[in-house]
Amino acid sequence: MSEILTVCLATEEATVKAFLTGQGQKYVATYGPFDADIMSFSKWESPNINIIGGINRSGSKVLVHTQA
Repeated sequence: MSEILTVCLATEEATVKAFLTGQGQKYVATYGPFDADIMSFSKWESPNINIIGGINRSGSKVLVHTQA
């Protein structure tokens, strides 16, 4: 199974969980809330691909952990 972490505003958590589980993903946990103004991520893929992203909307953020 693939582990998936989706960042969203805490106020959008229920909607995001409903969408992801409706797409067949299994809900694992929610982490947070985090009061950071900006949440970013970086992931390295072989051979040398750096994937970067984030969210900069104001408000508390959470990570929704699912499996696909």
